[in-house]
Amino acid sequence: MKTNWLIFILITFFCYSCKNENSDTFENATHIAFEQELEKATQHLKEYRTDSAEIILKKIADDNTKKQAPKTYIKAKLNLGKIESDRGENVKALQHYQKAMETAELTDDKAMIPHIEKNIGVLYVQWKKFDKALEYYNKAQKSAEKIGNQELLADCQNNKGIIYEQQEEYEKALTAYSQALTHYQSKNIPEKIAMAYSNMAIVFKLQKKYNKSVAYNMKAIDILEKQEDKWSMAATYNNIGNLYGEMGNYTQAVEYCNKSLAIAKEIKAEEIVGMAYESLANAAANASDYKSAFQHHKDYSASMNKFINKENTQQLSELNIKYETQKKEKEIAETKLASKQKNSWLILLGGGIVIGLIVFRNFRTKSKHKQQQLSLENKLLKEQTHSKMQEQRLEISRDLHDSLGAQLTFINSILDGLKSSSTKLDDVVNNKINTLSDFSENSITELKNTLWVLNSEEIHLNDLKTKILNFIKNASEAKEDVKFNFNFDVLKNFTLNSKQAVNLFRAVQEIINNALKYADASEIKIDVQQNNNNLTIQIADNGKGFDYEKEKDKSFGLKNIETRIEAVNGQIHLETATEKGTVYTIQIAL
Repeated sequence: MKTNWLIFILITFFCYSCKNENSDTFENATHIAFEQELEKATQHLKEYRTDSAEIILKKIADDNTKKQAPKTYIKAKLNLGKIESDRGENVKALQHYQKAMETAELTDDKAMIPHIEKNIGVLYVQWKKFDKALEYYNKAQKSAEKIGNQELLADCQNNKGIIYEQQEEYEKALTAYSQALTHYQSKNIPEKIAMAYSNMAIVFKLQKKYNKSVAYNMKAIDILEKQEDKWSMAATYNNIGNLYGEMGNYTQAVEYCNKSLAIAKEIKAEEIVGMAYESLANAAANASDYKSAFQHHKDYSASMNKFINKENTQQLSELNIKYETQKKEKEIAETKLASKQKNSWLILLGGGIVIGLIVFRNFRTKSKHKQQQLSLENKLLKEQTHSKMQEQRLEISRDLHDSLGAQLTFINSILDGLKSSSTKLDDVVNNKINTLSDFSENSITELKNTLWVLNSEEIHLNDLKTKILNFIKNASEAKEDVKFNFNFDVLKNFTLNSKQAVNLFRAVQEIINNALKYADASEIKIDVQQNNNNLTIQIADNGKGFDYEKEKDKSFGLKNIETRIEAVNGQIHLETATEKGTVYTIQIAL
């Protein structure tokens, strides 16, 4: 009986082996077919036949490929994401990358994970979410280090250089680009050498080193023309045209921008089309050709409106939150499952002999997993709450812009019409119209400042600096007899929350307005110093000053300034006396 049973097992095993062998042969053939299709699509992309490539990629990026050839599926999804990203469809691009990431994690494909992380980082750069982009690039670098992919490490370094450039940390950007370039040159990768040259040229331009910038752009274009890399050629031609425009060489600027425009339209690179029109508009304005500048600016606006879709931006945020939420829910489910499996295993392993120990360990395991579950659920709740708050802020800002903004603009238009016919009216009416017009303009400016805070999920010191600078510019135009001195060196571009940003800006605004209205000052100095995590704002005027003890209880403006600074845990100190000017010193920890 035992012998018969053994024979039965051997026969079954033999049949199963034969079946597996046939199955493996079939799967290998299928895998080769998928790879051939992917190769064909990749060739179409190199030849800029994007539509043909997309049809093939969509065909192989299905559930069948996902099961039988997961690596091919991941590569297809990455290529589809790149196509959508080049079109400016960031939401669709992220969807493809997320599907690729799910499959890579499920199959433990360590080679593909860093590529996906890097591509997601690129999307966040396009969305101006630099902290999030750096987070993904750092993830990609760690993943690439584990598998020893040096080229991918260089790619991440190059991409980090782009972020440093955007953050105006030019030396850090040049260092990152140089490190990437060294690797590309050692491996002789022409297209990436050209990319590094182009990136370095942009930094030299921002540093006003124009001759160096031209030289590096020309190095890049020599390589790109040989490679027939049309997207990069279009971008580099635009960079050269923009550079010549800034140097005052209008003829050369138009020549290179038109080259960029022709190629960008051919390959439907809408983002570069917009950039080329903007460069043409700036060059025309610098050459005092205002008619051409106006037309090019209209073309730029139309192109960029097509490329940057506000709804897409919001969808991108919501999609990422949804993806992260699903991931956390999956982790919670896996944690629960792991807990059950571990408990069952302990019971089976221990049996009745060590039942006391099993109960104790089971209790500890459950407690630990419950804590993990609570932690994950809390994170999930935070993400959902943040998403809801962001939706409400966007809704409020849209309502303000569409209702109040439109009404103020309409009032302003009527007042402009009245001003143009003001010769028929007496002086009193003219004065009233001018007063209302000024009030309307100020209201529109204040509305824009409010929308700035509502629409900004993160506000950096550089943003605050720009806002204060714009306010000072407007104030100096209104009060030409007052001299303004403004100094604000951003050593580290800290992130502010909306409460800090709005209270600091409003406090500075109120202090300057008080100096203009009441102080009879001829000079106002605004000095902002950053010392580690502390920010010191000093605003001084040489006006007539005032008696603080008399004014402190009855001045709503002073109370308002103090309340705003206290609301962000800051400190304010005021020095003033009659005929001795006024000095405000504000200190806040960032």
